[in-house]
Amino acid sequence: ALYNILNKYEFLPRNEFLAQLGDTLCNDNSTFQILCTNALFAICGFNEKQMNSSLLPIIMGHTPSGASTKQIYHCAPGVKS
Repeated sequence: ALYNILNKYEFLPRNEFLAQLGDTLCNDNSTFQILCTNALFAICGFNEKQMNSSLLPIIMGHTPSGASTKQIYHCAPGVKS
């Protein structure tokens, strides 16, 4: 498989810098929180009534959380169909 050839076993691994950046820019006191909200809306769809902005630091502090390349390989046929 490709992950054995490339010797890469993790897809989008957790990066402490990005976690800290998300936590800092998306917290309740940040003037940039609206940018974090809009980024999530762009990815997940717009629904302001169901958006709990107080959870943004938690969500963005864990994004990306990474996945095993075997998980991606396993889910690919479902995405393709």
